[in-house]
Amino acid sequence: MKTPFVAHAPSILVIHARDVVADACKAVAPSLGMPVRVVAGAGEAPEVVRATHPLVLVCDSAAGIADASMAAHLASTVAAVVVQLTGAETPGELTSKLRDACIQAERLRHS
Repeated sequence: MKTPFVAHAPSILVIHARDVVADACKAVAPSLGMPVRVVAGAGEAPEVVRATHPLVLVCDSAAGIADASMAAHLASTVAAVVVQLTGAETPGELTSKLRDACIQAERLRHS
C-alpha cells in the first residue's frame, strides 16, 4: 500500500503575540498570498504546527525567550523559520521579513 501524499498549504502562524503584531501580520497576508493563523496561547501552538505545517512561525519579541525557544523547537519539527517581531515594523519591512522567511523555509523543505 502506498503512503498518500499530503501537502500542506503555505501559511504563517503567529504564536502568543500582542494584538499589534498579530494584526500587522494579518494586514500584510494578502500581499504574501497566504493565510495567517493566530494562536493566543503558547500551549495551543504544538497542535496547530503539527496539523498545518506553517512555513513561518512569528513570535513577539516582547514575549521573551521562552516563547522564542519554544517556537524554534516547533519550527525544527516542520522545517519552518522563526521570525521575531517588535510590532514597530512598517508594512513594507514586515512584508519583506515574512516573504524572506517563506523563501528560506521553502528552501529548507526542498533541500
